[in-house]
Amino acid sequence: MDTVVCLNVLEHIEDDLGALRNIRSMLVCGGRAVILVPSGQSIFNSLDEELGHVRRYSEGQLRQRMIEAGFDVETVLLFNRASRPGWWFNGTILKRRPSAAYSLRILTA
Repeated sequence: MDTVVCLNVLEHIEDDLGALRNIRSMLVCGGRAVILVPSGQSIFNSLDEELGHVRRYSEGQLRQRMIEAGFDVETVLLFNRASRPGWWFNGTILKRRPSAAYSLRILTA
């Protein structure tokens, strides 16, 4: 394959390094992987647990994992920072554990 897109999957996998190595092994020389994961390991909370997340990533942690898996990391982009305060407040302070997908869509919109 010349491109692999992995959106909101890696954070659910216990052996994330193994998963990244599998992705790398499927790519042709010069191939690319687009990986989207939740950032901010410091705000891991009840909302993440409800979603089945094993972890959230710091930029450095994701970069290091990618390198360990054999990738040459070109760019790491951070986005959706505006939702972090709401995520932290609802999951850490209020300890919410929403069961309705609608509630989570509001927080991640």
